Amino acid sequence: MPSISLPWLHHTLPHVRGLDTSRYGSRKLRAERQADNARQRAADALDLALCIGELISGNGASAEETVAAILVIADAYGLEGCESDVTLNAVELTGHAPGDAVPLMGKRIIQHRRTDFATLENTQLLVQDIHEGKLTLADARQAAADLIPEPEQPGMLRPWKRRYTGHALVGFVAAAASVLTGAKLGVALCAFLAAVTGNWISTSMARYGVPAFYRFTLAAIPAAVVALVVHALWPGVASQSIIIAGVLVLLPTMAATSAVQDSLAGHYLTAVARLLETLTIFASVVLGTGLVLGLATRLGIDAPTLPSVRATAGTYLDWRLVAAALFAVGIAARYKVAPRKYAAVGLLGLAGVVVYAELRELSFSPIAATGIAAVAVAIGGHALARRARTSALPWVIPAAAPLLPGTLIYKALYAVTNGEVLEGATGMLRALGVILALAGGISVVGETVQFLRRWRAVRKTARRGGPSLLERS
Repeated sequence: MPSISLPWLHHTLPHVRGLDTSRYGSRKLRAERQADNARQRAADALDLALCIGELISGNGASAEETVAAILVIADAYGLEGCESDVTLNAVELTGHAPGDAVPLMGKRIIQHRRTDFATLENTQLLVQDIHEGKLTLADARQAAADLIPEPEQPGMLRPWKRRYTGHALVGFVAAAASVLTGAKLGVALCAFLAAVTGNWISTSMARYGVPAFYRFTLAAIPAAVVALVVHALWPGVASQSIIIAGVLVLLPTMAATSAVQDSLAGHYLTAVARLLETLTIFASVVLGTGLVLGLATRLGIDAPTLPSVRATAGTYLDWRLVAAALFAVGIAARYKVAPRKYAAVGLLGLAGVVVYAELRELSFSPIAATGIAAVAVAIGGHALARRARTSALPWVIPAAAPLLPGTLIYKALYAVTNGEVLEGATGMLRALGVILALAGGISVVGETVQFLRRWRAVRKTARRGGPSLLERS
């Protein structure tokens, strides 16, 4: 989903999408050679562009937006004949110093990828300042360096406040998710404790470089164990909500959305990599939960069952709406969205759940209902982003999180553990379809808004009799 409210991105997309080859593609040499330090300055500009690309891509932006940012930086500081490529784990740039036929080439490996919308937004604002010529190269390099987070060393303990705040946010999200799926206060507290335990396991292993698949597998286990214990002690409560909440906390909304966006924009290699990342995390969560449920079945322990009556719109028009809003706000806080956006995120999340519930009551399939609800959420997010002139991601991604198919996944797992393998496999495919519908709904709104904005700009320019948008880009 391109962040079309960002002027620098709108300015550069024609070249990124192959619509304009004149701005960054020239290989002509200047008639006069520049000063002796021109190549060093070009090397510094290339390094800055790669640093910006790493920050943007590593914090959740699409490959297309990353390429656009890199080209903006390169053009602003005089690099000529630039070409950039972005994959899931690397950013590359080639270009020429002014008057120099020998190309400069650089590549950065993205060592750590996270969803940090605060850093992403600050980086986007930095790119806009550079695009408008407000910063010298030295100032821009210093500003970019200030945005780079300090790496964590193996065994290093983070400051206690940041460490426990992160665990508490994950627990808060899980508690809200459990209430959204039918839990009461006591079960929500159990979901909180299970999610905190799972997150502690995951973050502890991450500091020692354990791959994500194993971390997410282990992180999914505490919720399943706690749910079985609660079900054994209090059979009448909605203990299945603990497992569903644990699944919802771990599902990769951002990776799925970026995979769809990259595929729509033609970055197929990166899209496939992101899709594999999504499937890997999905499989690890299913594996961790399934191992516990399968072992419990072997030992004769009953797993909690889902209610036989499907929730209707009427059941959501009460306390579940508050849970949906809190769930979205919790995701926003976890992704470091600015607090001033929490109210809007909560309202968008609430609206998405209401739209979904109404569509399900009208007999829409889960996939169709999720896709339409995602479109509604994305339209609201883009409207807010347009007013704020920032990316729509900090609004849309957290607000869409309550639409994730935690219940479908648990239903499929329950079927598999009870010997209904075909039904379980079908349920898993349906859950994957819901995730992709969610990502597709978000992405298609971004593409539609981008198309309409460019179409209006072209018509406005044509009425004035000036050069076309692509000629001005």
